[in-house]
Amino acid sequence: MERFRSGMEVINAGAPVANPVVTAECFGREFPFLHAASIVVRPSADLTATEICIAHPAFAVGLFLGLSAESARDVARWLIAAAAEVDRAGIPS
Repeated sequence: MERFRSGMEVINAGAPVANPVVTAECFGREFPFLHAASIVVRPSADLTATEICIAHPAFAVGLFLGLSAESARDVARWLIAAAAEVDRAGIPS
């Protein structure tokens, strides 16, 4: 995978700040299905879609999405609205 090309941004976010939604019991404890700590957002190679990858830091496992330009704008609006709610709560992370 080309990690640094024009129009692509990679975010290495470190440890997750929320509890996992889906886990599996293994060795007497719950393990998350995905430790997402890296995000890539870029236009597709043919410029017909927006690609989003939320993945393990090495990008070996993850969630890969292809969105239309309008859907990508909708997701961006939802993320900004959710971030504003977190800011308004004023709870230190």
